[in-house]
Amino acid sequence: GFAARGAAGRPDFTPSCPSARDGACRRGDRLVLAIERGAFRHLAAFARSRDGRVIWYLPGPRPGESVDLTSALRGGLLDRAIVLGEEHAPGRYQVYGVFSSAPLDRESLRRRFDAASLRAGEGTLVLVRELEVR
Repeated sequence: GFAARGAAGRPDFTPSCPSARDGACRRGDRLVLAIERGAFRHLAAFARSRDGRVIWYLPGPRPGESVDLTSALRGGLLDRAIVLGEEHAPGRYQVYGVFSSAPLDRESLRRRFDAASLRAGEGTLVLVRELEVR
Protein backbone atom coordinates (compact mmCIF):
# COMPACT_ATOMS: atom_id res chain seq x y z
CA GLY A 1 0.00 0.00 0.00
CA PHE A 2 0.85 3.66 -0.10
CA ALA A 3 2.07 5.62 2.94
CA ALA A 4 2.24 9.36 3.46
CA ARG A 5 5.80 10.72 3.49
CA GLY A 6 7.54 14.08 3.67
CA ALA A 7 5.66 17.25 4.59
CA ALA A 8 2.24 15.55 4.45
CA GLY A 9 3.08 12.56 6.69
CA ARG A 10 3.43 12.10 10.43
CA PRO A 11 6.79 13.21 11.83
CA ASP A 12 9.18 10.73 13.36
CA PHE A 13 12.78 10.55 14.52
CA THR A 14 15.26 7.86 15.42
CA PRO A 15 18.37 8.55 17.49
CA SER A 16 21.30 6.19 16.88
CA CYS A 17 25.06 5.91 16.98
CA PRO A 18 26.36 4.61 13.63
CA SER A 19 29.51 3.22 15.29
CA ALA A 20 27.53 1.14 17.83
CA ARG A 21 28.28 -2.53 17.36
CA ASP A 22 25.55 -3.80 19.68
CA GLY A 23 22.91 -1.08 19.35
CA ALA A 24 24.15 0.81 22.42
CA CYS A 25 26.00 4.12 22.25
CA ARG A 26 29.13 4.93 24.21
CA ARG A 27 30.66 8.16 25.42
CA GLY A 28 32.55 9.75 22.57
CA ASP A 29 30.17 8.31 19.94
CA ARG A 30 28.36 10.60 17.54
CA LEU A 31 24.59 10.52 17.98
CA VAL A 32 22.72 11.07 14.72
CA LEU A 33 19.02 11.77 14.26
CA ALA A 34 17.12 10.25 11.35
CA ILE A 35 14.16 12.55 10.76
CA GLU A 36 10.80 12.30 9.03
CA ARG A 37 9.65 15.88 9.45
CA GLY A 38 6.02 15.51 8.44
CA ALA A 39 4.03 18.73 8.51
CA PHE A 40 6.31 20.36 11.10
CA ARG A 41 9.15 22.73 10.28
CA HIS A 42 11.20 22.81 13.51
CA LEU A 43 12.74 20.30 15.91
CA ALA A 44 14.06 20.59 19.45
CA ALA A 45 15.52 17.54 21.19
CA PHE A 46 16.75 16.58 24.64
CA ALA A 47 17.36 13.46 26.71
CA ARG A 48 16.26 12.64 30.26
CA SER A 49 18.07 10.14 32.41
CA ARG A 50 16.25 7.79 34.78
CA ASP A 51 16.94 10.25 37.63
CA GLY A 52 15.30 13.12 35.69
CA ARG A 53 18.46 14.95 34.61
CA VAL A 54 18.01 16.75 31.25
CA ILE A 55 20.68 16.85 28.53
CA TRP A 56 19.94 19.33 25.74
CA TYR A 57 20.72 18.44 22.13
CA LEU A 58 18.75 21.04 20.13
CA PRO A 59 18.93 23.95 20.44
CA GLY A 60 22.62 23.73 21.24
CA PRO A 61 24.53 25.44 24.06
CA ARG A 62 24.57 28.91 22.49
CA PRO A 63 21.37 30.95 22.62
CA GLY A 64 19.21 29.94 19.71
CA GLU A 65 16.10 28.26 18.53
CA SER A 66 15.05 24.82 17.45
CA VAL A 67 16.44 23.53 14.17
CA ASP A 68 14.69 24.52 10.93
CA LEU A 69 14.22 21.16 9.23
CA THR A 70 13.57 22.69 5.81
CA SER A 71 17.31 23.44 5.56
CA ALA A 72 18.89 21.02 8.06
CA LEU A 73 18.06 17.61 6.56
CA ARG A 74 20.44 15.71 4.30
CA GLY A 75 19.03 12.45 2.98
CA GLY A 76 16.72 12.07 5.97
CA LEU A 77 19.46 12.77 8.53
CA LEU A 78 19.93 15.92 10.56
CA ASP A 79 22.97 17.78 9.19
CA ARG A 80 24.70 17.77 12.59
CA ALA A 81 25.58 15.08 15.10
CA ILE A 82 25.79 15.25 18.88
CA VAL A 83 28.97 13.94 20.51
CA LEU A 84 28.05 12.00 23.65
CA GLY A 85 30.19 13.46 26.42
CA GLU A 86 30.76 12.84 30.11
CA GLU A 87 27.22 14.04 30.87
CA HIS A 88 26.01 10.72 29.42
CA ALA A 89 26.58 8.28 32.25
CA PRO A 90 25.94 4.67 31.30
CA GLY A 91 22.25 3.86 31.38
CA ARG A 92 18.98 4.28 29.54
CA TYR A 93 17.70 7.65 28.41
CA GLN A 94 14.45 8.87 26.99
CA VAL A 95 15.07 11.15 24.04
CA TYR A 96 12.32 13.71 23.41
CA GLY A 97 11.80 15.14 19.95
CA VAL A 98 9.62 18.24 20.00
CA PHE A 99 8.35 18.99 16.51
CA SER A 100 6.85 22.46 16.12
CA SER A 101 5.43 24.74 13.48
CA ALA A 102 7.24 27.76 14.98
CA PRO A 103 10.78 27.95 16.39
CA LEU A 104 11.27 27.37 20.13
CA ASP A 105 14.19 28.33 22.35
CA ARG A 106 15.13 26.37 25.48
CA GLU A 107 13.38 28.73 27.88
CA SER A 108 10.07 28.74 26.02
CA LEU A 109 10.23 24.97 25.71
CA ARG A 110 10.87 24.61 29.46
CA ARG A 111 7.80 26.73 30.19
CA ARG A 112 5.57 24.91 27.70
CA PHE A 113 6.69 21.30 28.13
CA ASP A 114 4.50 18.95 30.16
CA ALA A 115 6.18 15.58 30.63
CA ALA A 116 3.05 13.93 32.04
CA SER A 117 0.94 14.60 28.95
CA LEU A 118 3.81 14.78 26.43
CA ARG A 119 2.69 18.20 25.26
CA ALA A 120 4.55 21.41 24.54
CA GLY A 121 1.70 23.71 23.56
CA GLU A 122 -0.27 24.41 20.43
CA GLY A 123 1.44 23.65 17.13
CA THR A 124 3.72 20.97 18.60
CA LEU A 125 4.04 17.21 18.69
CA VAL A 126 6.26 15.42 21.24
CA LEU A 127 7.69 11.98 20.48
CA VAL A 128 9.83 9.86 22.81
CA ARG A 129 12.50 7.33 21.84
CA GLU A 130 14.87 5.19 23.93
CA LEU A 131 18.65 5.49 23.91
CA GLU A 132 21.09 3.22 25.72
CA VAL A 133 24.57 4.39 26.67
CA ARG A 134 27.15 1.88 27.91
